[in-house]
Amino acid sequence: MLVAPDMIVVRSKGVLSAEAQQLIHTEKGWALVKHLYRMLFAQDSGILVNKIVALTGVEMTDVLTDFAVSTGEQVIVFLFASHHKS
Repeated sequence: MLVAPDMIVVRSKGVLSAEAQQLIHTEKGWALVKHLYRMLFAQDSGILVNKIVALTGVEMTDVLTDFAVSTGEQVIVFLFASHHKS
């Protein structure tokens, strides 16, 4: 995990199910798995965002994610509102 003043980056390994791992061996299967995992994350990310905001006490501006289906890894980036004024 990487922590910066206005973001947290989380890298998770082994997020793909056994079934998803079987599908990623073709280009079409890879695209399907990546799309499915993005949809699932979008549906459930609100719960995670609320927990992170409660823990940090800082307003979150965005949450980004991507999946490396070839390795079964997921990267999540939590972006926080900046409290610094220029």
